[in-house]
Amino acid sequence: MSEHDSNLEPPVALRESLVRGYTPPTAPSAIDAAVLAAARRDFDRSRRRRRIWLTAGPLAAAAGLALAVFVMWPTTPPPGGPRAGLLAAGSNDLNADGAIDMLDALTLARQVASGRGVDLNGDGVADSRDVDALARRAVRLDGGAS
Repeated sequence: MSEHDSNLEPPVALRESLVRGYTPPTAPSAIDAAVLAAARRDFDRSRRRRRIWLTAGPLAAAAGLALAVFVMWPTTPPPGGPRAGLLAAGSNDLNADGAIDMLDALTLARQVASGRGVDLNGDGVADSRDVDALARRAVRLDGGAS
């Protein structure tokens, strides 16, 4: 071969001799079976761990959320007692700021929207007409006296 020969293929006789002399490595069947069994054990173990995490993870998150709700849930009654959203007889000061004004009408509107409103006009239903009645009372020029 010359220095500038770009043909890097070995001679045919050498290539055939190398192919004939090569035998792939073989392992005894007992060793092959032992390696395969160990691989299956490891795979099963990792699958079991993954299954535990896929089950325990969401359960732990749900338990944490339930605990947070339990801890954060208000346990004390609102200011003014457990019936603070309801009107005492003759009082229309819903937000207990000492004056009957549009803030009381807004408070009643929010209570009516949430289903906890108070019937002020005596029709047996807590609805927007009660909010209107309280708003009219709040803007009366004689100071809201009945």
